[in-house]
Amino acid sequence: MTLADTVPPPDLYITAELERRPPRRIDHQVEKLALKDIAAQMLDHPEQVLPRLVERAMQLTGAISAGISVFELERGTTTAPAACAWTASNRS
Repeated sequence: MTLADTVPPPDLYITAELERRPPRRIDHQVEKLALKDIAAQMLDHPEQVLPRLVERAMQLTGAISAGISVFELERGTTTAPAACAWTASNRS
């Protein structure tokens, strides 16, 4: 049995709830500084860009967790099989 078998789809999709939430206040200066920080990370430590992006996303949104998954092909192939892999994640 998988999680998809035990949780009904209406409980998984909360799009309507998200649309009812008030939009967050945008702080353009803070977002600009975050982008500059990520760009600097690309130059100094490119292997740490995705973890830094996740950290900044959490800070900007107040999220308690965030992550990036990347669709990866099997090594040495150009077609499937493939998988989504968590390349960066974080939680408070």
